[in-house]
Amino acid sequence: MTAPRLLPQRWRQGDAVAAHAEAIAGILDTPPVISRKDGLVLFTAIGSASLLPAMVAIKSLARPLQRGRVALLDDGTLTAEDRAVLAHHFADPQIFPADSVPMGSFPKGQGWESLLVMLDGRLGEYWLRVSHDSVTLGDVPEIATAIGANRSFVELAHDTSDSSPVSFADVFNSDVPSAARWHYIDAGGGLVGLAAGGGGRGTAEAALALLPEPGPNETGDTGARRAMGFIIANEAAPVCLPRNLYRNWHQGEDWRFGPVFLRFVAARSSPEGGWAEASRAAIALLADSPSN
Repeated sequence: MTAPRLLPQRWRQGDAVAAHAEAIAGILDTPPVISRKDGLVLFTAIGSASLLPAMVAIKSLARPLQRGRVALLDDGTLTAEDRAVLAHHFADPQIFPADSVPMGSFPKGQGWESLLVMLDGRLGEYWLRVSHDSVTLGDVPEIATAIGANRSFVELAHDTSDSSPVSFADVFNSDVPSAARWHYIDAGGGLVGLAAGGGGRGTAEAALALLPEPGPNETGDTGARRAMGFIIANEAAPVCLPRNLYRNWHQGEDWRFGPVFLRFVAARSSPEGGWAEASRAAIALLADSPSN
């Protein structure tokens, strides 16, 4: 494993981030992902401080899929040295600067840039976005099947989320006449796929007009996450991933049994935490693989 003292300071912003980076530095010793221009794009938002976790997220998902090329959204903090690392591990990935994404009427930040890059790019390719704070630990046949059938998919936000699209008007108690024609899925923020050839920004604009403003106790990406659920719910035959296999990790949960994909959105970044442990398990699988 790469010695902690060799990690640049920009990857170690704060004690918790530094501890996590040191715990997962072995990702730098794993084989590069083979880039395949086969109609699939593996995509995530990234910055200097999240570079190592994002590498774990992408590489651990690329291992069972064995297909696709990588694209990244730079939050503005990637350095030339960061880009060199990414070029080696992801075969010179396509990188979109966040401040260059045309926003139109959409708000800046909080996940909207990622959503718009995907919508703008999906005309000829299937776009799969994975969050940087996630780890894939096993085979993902549900995702592979959705990609093969060119069906959009979504990870559900909660155990109680409906496993198929429901009426938008019923969910949000909307009496706006146009709301009755729309559907909605309670989407999670960790994993989502947009089928190639689907609609662009039009449905996102409808979502922006109809969705309520996020409440004070909701996460910053709530608006963009809800818009993604809105978009996918109104596409042909969307796939909702089974919640028992694709889920958020909760403090104290044993990640080793059951789920094949976990998002550590609220995890404490420490070498002893579930996120670091799961990441090291994924790194071990990658180290045993000749390539991805």
